[in-house]
Amino acid sequence: MKPAFTSVDIYPMNVGYIMDSYFQDIDSFVTLCRERDIPYGIYIQSVSFASSKRKPNENDMRWQAYCCLAFGATDIEYFTYRTPDSSTEDFKDALIDRNNQKTESWYGAQKINAELNAFSSEFMTYRNLGAFSVNASSTYHMKFRNQYKDFDAIGKITVEDNAPILMGAFEKREGEGKAFVCVNGQDPGAFQNPITVTVELTEAKTAVIWQKGEKTTLTPDEKGCISFRLTAGEGVCVQLD
Repeated sequence: MKPAFTSVDIYPMNVGYIMDSYFQDIDSFVTLCRERDIPYGIYIQSVSFASSKRKPNENDMRWQAYCCLAFGATDIEYFTYRTPDSSTEDFKDALIDRNNQKTESWYGAQKINAELNAFSSEFMTYRNLGAFSVNASSTYHMKFRNQYKDFDAIGKITVEDNAPILMGAFEKREGEGKAFVCVNGQDPGAFQNPITVTVELTEAKTAVIWQKGEKTTLTPDEKGCISFRLTAGEGVCVQLD
């Protein structure tokens, strides 16, 4: 079948850890969509609905959103917006509580939405080629089968403290141009220091980085490398010229 659009629900944020199969579950879904050229969105977890599921904070939601973007999702959907009036599952407050009041999560989601919206028009001019992980051998939630290996726009990637990162590879839908999304792969709920990511560019003379809703142009150093810092739960979108 080839529907006009698809979406999938995957809720990975457990108390104390991220669901081990998170990236594999995303990969299984998006690989089929990518092969059939079907646009897809992914629901992110914005609420606790069981004792095993933590209540995602702003960093947790941002991390999920950027991971989904790295895998090529063109829509980020929230589960849930309003807290359901349900007695079958133990729902804690979502973005809007049962009294229709905004919660702390709502304000966090607004920041994330504004951040993503800043580069959404640019992002939509690219198509996803695939995703791959770096330094993820001991990070269970980052393991997935269909690692993309042919992204010739970049060379060596170095990450401070050998921290894990997720990379999404993109090319222009029309004309020439490459881009990538890079995400700090560590659990945003665990204490961590910011990490520096250094990426060698094979051809690009400049790079435009979208970070925290701001656009900055980077010039590669004498070795053809650019560097940027990622805090807990943070991701960036980088356009290569």
